[in-house]
Amino acid sequence: MSVEITPDHVKAMCQRNLALYASEYLRGPDKAPYHGQFLIADHHEEWAQLVNDHSRLCLQAARDHGKSHMFTLAYPLWKAEQHPGEYGFIFSASQPQAEKILLKIIDEVETNPKLQHLRPQAGGRSRKWSAQCAQFANGFTIYARGYGTKVRGAHPIFIVVDDGLNDESAFSERVRTRDIDYFQSAITNMIVPGGQIVVIGTPLHKKDLYAILEENTEYAFARYPAIIEDGEKKGLPLWPERYDSESLAKRKREIGSIKFSREFLCRVVTDGSSLFPKVLFQGDKTEQYNVRLGMPLRFWHDAGVKSVFMGVDFGLSSSVGSDYTVVWTVGLDDNKNRWIIDIQRERGLAYGAQKALVAKVANLYDPGLVYVESNQAQRIFGEELMRETDLPIKLFQTGDQKNSLSNGVPAIRILLENYKFRIPRGDAHSIEMTDIWIHEMTSMTIRNGKVTSLGDHDDTVSACWIAEQAIKNGSFDFSFEEEEGDIAAFDEMMQDMMITPGHPEYLSDDAYVLGAEPPKRGRPRLKNAQLSESPDDILGEDPLYDDRPSKRQGTFPEQGAPMASYFVGKYR
Repeated sequence: MSVEITPDHVKAMCQRNLALYASEYLRGPDKAPYHGQFLIADHHEEWAQLVNDHSRLCLQAARDHGKSHMFTLAYPLWKAEQHPGEYGFIFSASQPQAEKILLKIIDEVETNPKLQHLRPQAGGRSRKWSAQCAQFANGFTIYARGYGTKVRGAHPIFIVVDDGLNDESAFSERVRTRDIDYFQSAITNMIVPGGQIVVIGTPLHKKDLYAILEENTEYAFARYPAIIEDGEKKGLPLWPERYDSESLAKRKREIGSIKFSREFLCRVVTDGSSLFPKVLFQGDKTEQYNVRLGMPLRFWHDAGVKSVFMGVDFGLSSSVGSDYTVVWTVGLDDNKNRWIIDIQRERGLAYGAQKALVAKVANLYDPGLVYVESNQAQRIFGEELMRETDLPIKLFQTGDQKNSLSNGVPAIRILLENYKFRIPRGDAHSIEMTDIWIHEMTSMTIRNGKVTSLGDHDDTVSACWIAEQAIKNGSFDFSFEEEEGDIAAFDEMMQDMMITPGHPEYLSDDAYVLGAEPPKRGRPRLKNAQLSESPDDILGEDPLYDDRPSKRQGTFPEQGAPMASYFVGKYR
């Protein structure tokens, strides 16, 4: 005996099951395999069951696996259908992000034929449509708020916190404490008895809000990484229709293992684990045993290097136990491989000697851009180099961005994982200097959410990262303000540098560059401009740099180095 399933039966079943409601009423992309419908996977059905079974729910789920669609689109509309006249709240990391979520809900109601019964009719009920509030035809209202905003006095029947934490929570204990306090004091106390709170997101720190809720016995907690970690399907993709194994592997190569672990595997970098395992610095592509640090510019052009960049980390003190001054020079080829051209690492240099070191290395390798650290008193080094030379200097403040997984020191790991570094290992000096860098890199870890070093120094790491910022900036076609700096201070500095005609120090166009001592009359070019303190007087003669290399272009393999015979007698 067959049973006819009527629309009323379907509606009744949808009221009892969120996943069925999403599949039946909401739309998906027009392209295959969706064809205008939202495809329900096994993990979506598990979420629907968890919603039915628990009034407090915290889920960690892989990025782009349907959690936002389920809990910030389907879930609020599902609740609205069942509770006319009530209201609910959606929180996200910022007010603009929360408003974006609500506008997506409004668009779905306005354009989806199956939801027209929720759309307020013109001339009927007072229509309350805004980026922060949407009231439907049955009187149910959804509010959108940024995490941390004042919401006292509201008592909704549901609250959804969708990715309410931002990256600051990963780096600051103070921010984590603030986020947890806000959730426990403001959000938790809003909900009416019998109401539901759902928290969803990806983990940022081992002591963030999600970790606290995992330990809270009132909450049901579950993790849904993109790759299943246990059971019969261990190692298989969670949602193969969306991300198969090949797609996940490609994404891992694209964003790096650290960020992939957080965003797709729902894991955080734990304190004490190295950001840069030693294996990242090994292998045929990475280690170049036929190449030496400090080879002439002509060699690097023959190797396929098209542009050169420098990163400078100054040492503030000339005392014996002080930090090192590091000048890091790197070349970029057509395949975006980073060829480490030269590493200068000196300690105890006087103020003038540090400036001279930068000028000398820059004159050897003709960089397109030189980023110099300008934190605190280091700023004066860069400012004086800008005054005294015509080098393409740009001031750079490191700040908290040094901790960022996307743009900070951890982002270098993505380049290493994709074999984008070429490390010279061709002689004792090259091995010694690159070993120092490798040791400092492998000593980098995460402690209390911040990148820190377990070693004595991290100056080569900083210089390498500063050079990476120069590479990201591109060629020398920018304004000369300080990166991440104070515009007002820059304007003041420029005004101080500008001398009007008639001033005793005014220089006409055919006079020399301020601070330089040219060998003859006329504005010197980069190759003959000298600092008032000669680099050679301070640093001594270096036979390797006696001859100015030519800029002849040549050919070179795209990856790796040629056979040793290629170099015999060529670069002495």
